[in-house]
Amino acid sequence: MRKTTKEILEVNSKAISVVTYQKDIKQLSIQFRNGRIYLYKNVPLKVYDRLRTNKSVGVYYNSTIRKKYEFELL
Repeated sequence: MRKTTKEILEVNSKAISVVTYQKDIKQLSIQFRNGRIYLYKNVPLKVYDRLRTNKSVGVYYNSTIRKKYEFELL
């Protein structure tokens, strides 16, 4: 049985409220303030690290993650 490592982070953004990352499966979820949750697959740890430390989470999301990784709307 694999141990799941999940990090949940509330972010300071006008559009995004919560970011969750599961290291073992490289899965990133983005919860927007409007309630929608997008699940992104095969997102490298370095992309998540840059997202969580970026001055503007929304700008980084739009330029680096949105439409660049396979996703599903939950």
